[in-house]
Amino acid sequence: DRSDEYDYKKPIEEQVKRPLSEHWRKHTLTWALDDGS
Repeated sequence: DRSDEYDYKKPIEEQVKRPLSEHWRKHTLTWALDDGS
């Protein structure tokens, strides 16, 4: 396992609690709004 891939600026618990799908969903929404402008 590559523990260096974790963002040490945030607690490990928060990273585990936040699903990657939710992370990308928010970014996709932002990109869609920017593209639509």
